[in-house]
Amino acid sequence: AHLTQICTASPLHSLPIHIQLCHIYFSPPTNATITPCGHVACGPCLFTAVKTALRWETMMMGGAIRDEDGPRCPICRALIQGWDGKGGGLV
Repeated sequence: AHLTQICTASPLHSLPIHIQLCHIYFSPPTNATITPCGHVACGPCLFTAVKTALRWETMMMGGAIRDEDGPRCPICRALIQGWDGKGGGLV
């Protein structure tokens, strides 16, 4: 079954970016990046988390990627449309 997950980030996403915390390591973000679902993370934290999850997913699937597989938000697992590994699909 195809699963589509929709996430609405916490009410904190309405705070100015400079006072938010990285949702991955809970400190002020370096090169703050916002996922399409509204989660804030450091650019390096987000890229590492997404790339690691993609590698693990590919390894577990024996190299096969299904249509519903793909880059996902490390906080809520919502699909990151347009992800290109270089910042595409992110704000």
